[in-house]
Amino acid sequence: MTMETEQSSLDKSSISRRLILKAMWFDHMTISNFLILPAGIALYMEYLELVPKRILPSIIAALFFLIYLNKDIVAGKSWAKRKLGLQLIDRKTGENATSFQCFIRNLVIVGLLPLELFSVWRRPAFRLSDRWARTQMIKTEKENAWLIWKDLAQIKEDPTVGLTLLSCLAFSVAIFLMNH
Repeated sequence: MTMETEQSSLDKSSISRRLILKAMWFDHMTISNFLILPAGIALYMEYLELVPKRILPSIIAALFFLIYLNKDIVAGKSWAKRKLGLQLIDRKTGENATSFQCFIRNLVIVGLLPLELFSVWRRPAFRLSDRWARTQMIKTEKENAWLIWKDLAQIKEDPTVGLTLLSCLAFSVAIFLMNH
């Protein structure tokens, strides 16, 4: 199969706006719910004066960005994408999107959310974040979303995860310095 044939077959698997927005909503809600417990513990530690008040925003921001920027790095599927039967692939090769592509894609979403939502509304098959990361979302079989924990073992060998960790650390340091 030639590259053009692969590209045209990928384009035919268009995904509705509703499904894309549903996946975005579920990802945001999953991450928010996942952060409630650590944020609650951090707030309680602040209440007990175990943690200086200025460190708390940095801890919560670092956790949020660490989770959000890495939500798709396991086989191009976040928890919500597994549940809804979606996957990120490399637009040129048709293979699973690399963790670096997923990182770039999520960085665009975090930084330019209003533009991202507009691009989803305007042309759902080819979002702003997908253009920059050279990815595309396709339909796949729905999976048990809880199996993501089993698949997390794959990422420890990926060197680009370190880039994500460093960027989250840099962001949390920047927030910490702004609070001083």
